[in-house]
Amino acid sequence: MTFRRIFVIIYYNWKALLKYSGGSNNTLLDIFEYLNNKRLPKNKFDPAYRWSQINFTGTSFLINPNQLLGCRKDYKSSECVDYIGLASIRNYANYYLTKDRSLEIELCPLPIERVKANRLLCLEKDRIHFIYEKE
Repeated sequence: MTFRRIFVIIYYNWKALLKYSGGSNNTLLDIFEYLNNKRLPKNKFDPAYRWSQINFTGTSFLINPNQLLGCRKDYKSSECVDYIGLASIRNYANYYLTKDRSLEIELCPLPIERVKANRLLCLEKDRIHFIYEKE
């Protein structure tokens, strides 16, 4: 019996996440968790109600967001936001053709020291790897 690994991919609009989070890392992560879980708002005062009225669909993608969100409390919110932000720079067509889940270091807008300090990211040669997306 062989087992196939199933990957969940979430598509999102990074600029919309930044805009509607108001610059708050925790709010951005809450919105991202809402997008991943798609729970129904309890009432119109539930923050998820506001987010359900906004289209966050985009071309950015993240593989296995449940793993990141499940360990969210183990990391700084800034580390998680950097992880999601850097993942948004990748090209899905490139991933689809090559299955390469990493990001070229030349495309990274963050200082290298910040990437090295992020426990969710791994620098190897000229690529940034996302620890919850490794095979």
